[in-house]
Amino acid sequence: MSLRRRLFYFFLAVLAAWLIAVQAGCGAMRTPDAEWPAALREKGQSLVPQFIDVPAAGRRIHAVLVSAADSLPLAVLVHGSPGSADAYLPYLSDTLLTRKYRLVAIDRPGFGYTGGFGRAEPSLAAQAEAVRAIADHLSPDRPVRRVGHSLGGPV
Repeated sequence: MSLRRRLFYFFLAVLAAWLIAVQAGCGAMRTPDAEWPAALREKGQSLVPQFIDVPAAGRRIHAVLVSAADSLPLAVLVHGSPGSADAYLPYLSDTLLTRKYRLVAIDRPGFGYTGGFGRAEPSLAAQAEAVRAIADHLSPDRPVRRVGHSLGGPV
């Protein structure tokens, strides 16, 4: 076998290994609800997270809420791709932020523990509907701040 062919197969094997590692990591990018309290406590947050499931975009949208009081303004945190609500664990555990805002991190459609894991919603409008459904559920008559990173920004 020629050197060129061996190099081709070597790079093909490296690419396959990399793809498998990336896909395995994407599947692990979600923290089970039972692990959230300990993860927050470990980072200094004494507030207990609440878990919300709201229907939108043909799925049940899963979210994690950390709040000191219902009277605080709501900030909805939207992760990028790939990702899940746990991308915002540092924010949810920030005690200065949670004194000023009710923070809710959502799992976008197809990510985390939102229905249809692994089947990402291609429509930005449907994803925005999911964000709106969570915001309307938690703060129906008050302004809502939205924070997003990566694809979560345009959503």
